[in-house]
Amino acid sequence: MTLHNEIRQRQIGPCGMGGRTALMTSRWAYTELVPNHIIYRVQTPSDTLIIRFTLDGKYLLCLSKGTANDVHLYYTKTSRCPMDATHDELCFSHYFGLKYKQPVKTLPGHSLCKDFCLLMNNLKYMILASSKVVNLHHAYPLTLDGLQAYCDYAFYSVDIETGQTLGHYTLSSDYLFLTQNACVSMHGQMLAILSLKSQEIKLLLVDIDGCFHELRSTGAYLRPDDKLVIDRHEQYLSDDSDPSTTADPPTQTPPCRHYLHDDATLGQVPLKRSHETEYDDTDDGLLDQVNSAKKGGGL
Repeated sequence: MTLHNEIRQRQIGPCGMGGRTALMTSRWAYTELVPNHIIYRVQTPSDTLIIRFTLDGKYLLCLSKGTANDVHLYYTKTSRCPMDATHDELCFSHYFGLKYKQPVKTLPGHSLCKDFCLLMNNLKYMILASSKVVNLHHAYPLTLDGLQAYCDYAFYSVDIETGQTLGHYTLSSDYLFLTQNACVSMHGQMLAILSLKSQEIKLLLVDIDGCFHELRSTGAYLRPDDKLVIDRHEQYLSDDSDPSTTADPPTQTPPCRHYLHDDATLGQVPLKRSHETEYDDTDDGLLDQVNSAKKGGGL
């Protein structure tokens, strides 16, 4: 009996049934929903690591064990468990069939991260990652406890239906924690990657062809031109603090000094300072006194 028939029978059934009978009838209807049974000790393929189902439950994604970089895709045959099934009928091949086994075109020396796999909402592509150790020493040994080495990373977009590798994106000499997709998240067509080395979040766009496009990085700087603005500001502050680059203020001409001498000494060496009368052009009162004394014959 199907779930539709169960619900229909419950609606047209006899009225006045007790509460216990109604409860048992409702529970019996739930048995038509799947998954409704757990199968233990299922023999899975020896060379396969089970990763996850696709978002629609149509396929089961698996990766190869060991050093092989292969993707195994299984389609779901059935999700029902017959009550009288034997142990042989409850094997892995009874529920899943192999659709394809395709190698991922990784970069030279890279190996796939076996516990990393993201799916896009359009059900077309899956995102896989690979890594290769490049440096056993880092500049700051006291930071990031447990960090053993920097690696080169690569992310791949793989077509779910065909297993074809369409594009890749690389990160050189970095450190990412990819276990259970810890440092990477997917939202629509946007891929966010957290770099533990540079403390930056890199935002990527996966287009309809499966190619990666880097949009921006958010970390020490929020926008691409922030570093240029900060460098200009620091240069401006350094120029103000450096005396050699500061413009000299305009020099003021000292006040003009005039000396008046007796007629006998004109054109000769000036007399002693006691015979000189010194005045400043800026002092108008003193200048008037000198002019009046000269007219009166006092000088």
